[in-house]
Amino acid sequence: GRPGLVLDSAATASLYSQPLSPEMALVVSNEAHGSSPEWAGYGQRCRLPMRAGTDSLNVGVAAAVALYEMVRQHGLMTGAEGAQ
Repeated sequence: GRPGLVLDSAATASLYSQPLSPEMALVVSNEAHGSSPEWAGYGQRCRLPMRAGTDSLNVGVAAAVALYEMVRQHGLMTGAEGAQ
């Protein structure tokens, strides 16, 4: 199967500390309830670090942040401002 990344606010690892692959499937879930038990054993689990007092991000925003980080890590932003 395809390697995966599960965004979960209860995860201990930060999205920014994980090596990400553009081939990964991204699983995002309900902001209030987290991912369902069906995803418990799938892929890397990580959270988006947030400022104190912020409970969660909208699921669409969280997915966009994770996809941006995948692209950034693999240098796919060549020519874009801030690209490495």
